[in-house]
Amino acid sequence: MTDQAMATLPFINEARIEAVLDWGPLMDALEHAMSDFSAGNVAQPVRQMVPVPGHDAIIAAMPAVGEAMAVKVVTLYHENAGTEVPTHQAVILVFDKSNGSPLAVLDGRLITESFFGLLKRERVNRVRYRTREDARADVFEYIEVFCNRKRRHGYLGNISPAEFEQRTVGIYETVH
Repeated sequence: MTDQAMATLPFINEARIEAVLDWGPLMDALEHAMSDFSAGNVAQPVRQMVPVPGHDAIIAAMPAVGEAMAVKVVTLYHENAGTEVPTHQAVILVFDKSNGSPLAVLDGRLITESFFGLLKRERVNRVRYRTREDARADVFEYIEVFCNRKRRHGYLGNISPAEFEQRTVGIYETVH
């Protein structure tokens, strides 16, 4: 990509996303994407999460290649709760699948919230919780225990992400 093309790379901010975002079709698209993911039609490694030293925070990267090619980079700063700064912030980099050229940068905070909307619809709204801690434990169980440890993912050869990580320890070395 040339310097000029990089300088004109579109940045789509949250206001523009919100203006065109139609939640019904978005939820349908997310369900379709999750089905494609489970069927092995999407290549998506286990997300990489790195703690931020000195903060109750992480940065995470989630690349994926399916019908589209993109990577979402998210920060989660618990200490931002109750401030004007969101606890979750994200950018999504979209690439041309045919040649790898960057196509756009999207503010990903609102889109990240859409995942949590789907989680609510598929899990949380179907269960009546007695306490906030009951809800927190159930969502943790659903994501970390069921989705990451038990649910088999086609793109991983029909094994769970946890089993995949165990099998590949040491294969992917981190460069410091």
